Amino acid sequence: MSVDSELCITQRGADPGEYVTSSHWFGALILDVCEFRLVDNSTNEAAKWLIGMVPLDDNVCHGAIWGKITKGQSNSLQRKSEWLVEIPDVEKLSVDT
Repeated sequence: MSVDSELCITQRGADPGEYVTSSHWFGALILDVCEFRLVDNSTNEAAKWLIGMVPLDDNVCHGAIWGKITKGQSNSLQRKSEWLVEIPDVEKLSVDT
């Protein structure tokens, strides 16, 4: 899963909402790294998700989460997230759903 670091973006003086959107990426959710760690319930250290920065030539604030994310885990992450840039007519899962 690709992510962008809000701290990296703001340290460069950019607006996170503007930084992460383009004609290809027109919406974004925001979620703390600690939420990923809470949802990753693997007891096997080798199976735990890896989270880190992977700067790209065109995006120095790019990061990633590596590992198997189940549908249930994906739903849990979506419920814990908030819109950074909302996509019109798209509903994300909420705590109530």
